[in-house]
Amino acid sequence: MDLPQPNGALQGAPSPSLDPSHIIRALDAIYDPRFPNSTRQDASAYLERAKRLPDAPQHGFALANDKSQSSAVRHYGLSLLEYPIRYRWEGYTTEQSDQLRLWVIELARNIDEQDLLYLRNKIAQLWVEIAKRIWAAEWTDMDELLVGFWNGSVAHKMLVLYVLETITEDFVNHEDHVAGLRGDDLGLACWEIFVPAAVFDEHSSSRGSTLEVRSRGDGWLRRLSEFLDQCLMHDALQDQQTRSCAVKALSTLRTAMVWVNSTSMRDARCVETYYRYLAIPDLSLQTAAVEALTAFYERMYSHKVFDADTDLLEMIRYLLRSDNLAVLRDVYNWSLVDIYDLDHAKYILSKKLTEVTVVEAAVKGYLNWVAESEANGEHDNTPQKQLQSDLEQWCGRFMDMQFEDPEIRRKVIQLFATFATKAFHAEPDFALRLAGYLLSMNIIDDPNIPRYSEAVQNLESGRATELQRLAVMFPDYFLAHYDSFERRIYEILGRSGAIARQQWSYRAFLFIIILRSTTLDENTRQARLHDSMSLVREAWQTPELTELLSTFPGFCNYIGLGQLPEFFLAHRFPEVDDWPMHQLDTIAQAEQTAIVERLEKSPLRMTKSLLAASTEKLRESAQTYRTASALWGDAIPAILPNLLKLISHAQAFNDMTSWSHLPSELQMVMERVLTDRFWQAGISNESRDEFYARVSGSRSSMEGFASTVRGTARQVREQCYQILYGMTKLREQFYGYKELPEPLAQALFSNAHALSAHHLSILLSVSISIVDGCPAQFRARFLPPLLTSLFAQIDRKISSEWEVINRRTREAAEDDDLGDEMKAESILRNLTWTAVNFVSSLLSAQPQSFTPDSSPGGASKGLSMRSFIVSDPSVLEPLILFCTHALRVHDSRCCTLICRVLRDMIPDFTSSVPPAPQVREFISKEVLMACITSLNDAYFVELQKDLAQLIGAILLLYGSRTNTVRAVLLALPGMTEKKVDLATARIYGTKNERQQRALVLDLLKLIRGVSIHEAGRIERPDPRKARSAMQQRFMEVEQPPPAARTKSPDLGGVADMFGAGE
Repeated sequence: MDLPQPNGALQGAPSPSLDPSHIIRALDAIYDPRFPNSTRQDASAYLERAKRLPDAPQHGFALANDKSQSSAVRHYGLSLLEYPIRYRWEGYTTEQSDQLRLWVIELARNIDEQDLLYLRNKIAQLWVEIAKRIWAAEWTDMDELLVGFWNGSVAHKMLVLYVLETITEDFVNHEDHVAGLRGDDLGLACWEIFVPAAVFDEHSSSRGSTLEVRSRGDGWLRRLSEFLDQCLMHDALQDQQTRSCAVKALSTLRTAMVWVNSTSMRDARCVETYYRYLAIPDLSLQTAAVEALTAFYERMYSHKVFDADTDLLEMIRYLLRSDNLAVLRDVYNWSLVDIYDLDHAKYILSKKLTEVTVVEAAVKGYLNWVAESEANGEHDNTPQKQLQSDLEQWCGRFMDMQFEDPEIRRKVIQLFATFATKAFHAEPDFALRLAGYLLSMNIIDDPNIPRYSEAVQNLESGRATELQRLAVMFPDYFLAHYDSFERRIYEILGRSGAIARQQWSYRAFLFIIILRSTTLDENTRQARLHDSMSLVREAWQTPELTELLSTFPGFCNYIGLGQLPEFFLAHRFPEVDDWPMHQLDTIAQAEQTAIVERLEKSPLRMTKSLLAASTEKLRESAQTYRTASALWGDAIPAILPNLLKLISHAQAFNDMTSWSHLPSELQMVMERVLTDRFWQAGISNESRDEFYARVSGSRSSMEGFASTVRGTARQVREQCYQILYGMTKLREQFYGYKELPEPLAQALFSNAHALSAHHLSILLSVSISIVDGCPAQFRARFLPPLLTSLFAQIDRKISSEWEVINRRTREAAEDDDLGDEMKAESILRNLTWTAVNFVSSLLSAQPQSFTPDSSPGGASKGLSMRSFIVSDPSVLEPLILFCTHALRVHDSRCCTLICRVLRDMIPDFTSSVPPAPQVREFISKEVLMACITSLNDAYFVELQKDLAQLIGAILLLYGSRTNTVRAVLLALPGMTEKKVDLATARIYGTKNERQQRALVLDLLKLIRGVSIHEAGRIERPDPRKARSAMQQRFMEVEQPPPAARTKSPDLGGVADMFGAGE
């Protein structure tokens, strides 16, 4: 049967037909290495266009079902079926969609063991795609078909398992966007076909109705468990195909463990099956069984569930039987591998088994038990006390063990600290023992092995961090041992200069004990605290520091980079292209070390560490907080002047205008030095570990020196940001500093344009923290300069960077480095989303009509953040301007959110009291124009409803208050007064947002981008490329003519669209 042309195609026009022989020739060209690359590309383009032809599905079925064809041809035939199922299903009639379904069923019926696995999986994938759309609706016998196939060959069993596993993953466990539209029905259908008959019958009788999609007999849980039992009884696992089928069956059961109820699992004896397969000496089967067990353990449990669910308790008791625990122990011991003779498959099994038995998971369970017992007032819990005693003994034995790997040692001390501060928080003796253990650890570095040395530094940092955690929890108990702690810390710090960067982390440990102890004499406390603070104040107020930071060259000298141009010339940086491969000489390496050491001598780390020690995990109502606040009250005015200069200079370091005085060859060197290397998940062509290994391995090269230079400036910036963040926790001491707002805004944003999107996102994060932390009574004075500069710079950066991305997309060449472009775009998307989300949070309160504040200064103490912003034009203007530009950003998530933000703002400016009229005029013109421009952009085709709803809100609330809205609409091509007036009247006449949206889309249908249905994967001709002769040969099948409606005008931008109205 020929599939008629999908709805929406041009009726009556001749339809191009597909010639299967051309498909075979094109595939031959692609897979034959003798053909040139250009020919393969032309053939690929032909095959992609052929999928869109009306008769493609019937040819696809014929090719896929013809076993005389090659696997490549049959697989492409399946692709011809996949395209209409995924992208044109909604446009087909019932007869057409039924035929597609019957073709897929026929293909599934005809598979055999000789078919390659990827062909069988592709057929199963098509089956699932159809099931997403019509199972449990028009298609009710799917389960019956699957059961019939299950009773067939091993190949049919594998297909059934693929379908079952995929529908469970897509319909229940994950968020598949197609299945999500029918989530409730598909989820219930999955449940009905999986559960055993007894469970289903009980459910049916209590509910009174079902979806009627289940075949007769037991559900798939019982059916799969019985199949696995039969494989064991008949020794069928000796056959490779059957063994693979058993692995797939275990994998399918694993997906069901997440959602199926415990009664069904018990009835199907799933857990017993997993343990039987654990005992089989086959890695693939054992690994699959462990994964299924892990899924069972990872279900959401609570004490209430255990108390009420007898089936679950029965399975847990089975798991904890001594013979089953012995199975786990035996498999684990068998799976251990020698790191110098690694069996990868065994290592994977060992790793997955560890996830089931890992100590950290036991700690989480124990902590939940403790927390719930304390919440219920169960203080005399004998089993809990016994378990705590056992855990303490286990920790004690563990402390006596020796580990060489610094990463393992760091993980161990994190685990011990968690025990001490959460599980044993009422037992300070263990915390004291742990503190002694940490301070007595002998940590030896080896700079000759970069990766090991880095792990040692992380261990040092972890040790200091865990000591601080203990001091926060047990300050009074530790005070009695303060002298011994102090002596031991100075021994550690004096042992080697290699850990100089950690010295203030250790001193912060002592600082926390003094600050937070409640038993120390107040005079003694104040004397010791003021001794530490005097070091901070003096370090920031030295005449040398103030003089150096008065100029940018002085700043460079201060951080050890004053002679950078001379260094580059002396070591031939302009002459060398491959920096990572060119090693530094001893003089250059000494200079590199000196730069790092010079930064450590700055007061940044000292201030950051003591600030964190003073404010972390302190309630503002606590006496300790008031002590810390008074302590820093005198220091903040002494720190901020030079701190703000450091921020400004460190940002200017990335500005190429700061290096404009250098010769052109050195400017090129600086531009390269300031270019970051970074790893991006899913985009970088190497793993994270490989990336960091490559960076560590190049530390002594020219590239390593460049990394040290840009890393120094970055560390200055980020440590300054962290200090500012710490100061915000002191509230009044920071926000009450009257001279701060303007200099702070100037320091943070005057050179922010020079930062990359990645570094700007860090600045944005700290700015958000500063804004969020501002008390209401200080907002009117403190926030306007900060928010005004913030939104101006963010708008400037995001708009310019997106323009670069869009230009690169338009001008893309085949030899472009797409990896770098994708990484840059990914970071820019994250920055844009953070900024848009920040705007949303600022305006998150319910909209309220704008009324000016009559009190002096504008915003009163009680104003919400939203009311403060809409009442201050200096903040509101750059914010709305940023929102307007965000409407044009090619990021659907950001555009959707900004549409909602603007829609919520519109009611705030309906009054006649300034600045409402001015803001209303801006929205009526600029925001409306941006919406219409995006509506015309094919990128936003999926967001047309959001844009239309925003346009509808502007029309509804502003159309009667200003003529600007009508003027903008009349300036559009093909628009008439009659159309605008009629649509406006109809919009006024309905309160239904869905109808308003539809009316807007109908009004603007001539300038909209392609409709959502047409968008799919339709390609438009690229005007930049002429078709080659070879391309012409393979492009004999042309795209069908477009639908018979007026062509959307090619609107190049706001200026072109609205020129007639100027």
